[in-house]
Amino acid sequence: FFFGLSRTDGVDGLTAVERVRGGSMASFIARRGLAEVARVAGRVKKPSTRHMSSGASIEEEIAEMNKWRNISFVAVPVCAGLTIYNLMQSHHAEHETKEYSYLKIRNKEFPWGNCHLFDVLSGKCKD
Repeated sequence: FFFGLSRTDGVDGLTAVERVRGGSMASFIARRGLAEVARVAGRVKKPSTRHMSSGASIEEEIAEMNKWRNISFVAVPVCAGLTIYNLMQSHHAEHETKEYSYLKIRNKEFPWGNCHLFDVLSGKCKD
């Protein structure tokens, strides 16, 4: 076992793990068996009917299901159409940014030059 817990110590002949559990492995199995019998004996068989979420009549449940199915049949094509329309819009406007004095404060030169690191890596800046 782990860290010598499987050795028997003392006169009772039990291992340290068995002492913590309160007895031998046979008593542990007996306790588990009795607990299982008590659990099974206390279980009450329920009828095997499945109730839907609201507990309403079956006609109301079918009407609700059809309503949401029809909403889905309308919503999915609309969402797909809007997605395709947005993806087809190819003009990405470049927004002009003001050159504020506090945006590019550089007290010392970067090892890669005066450009941003990702501009140098992507090849946009060859300074």
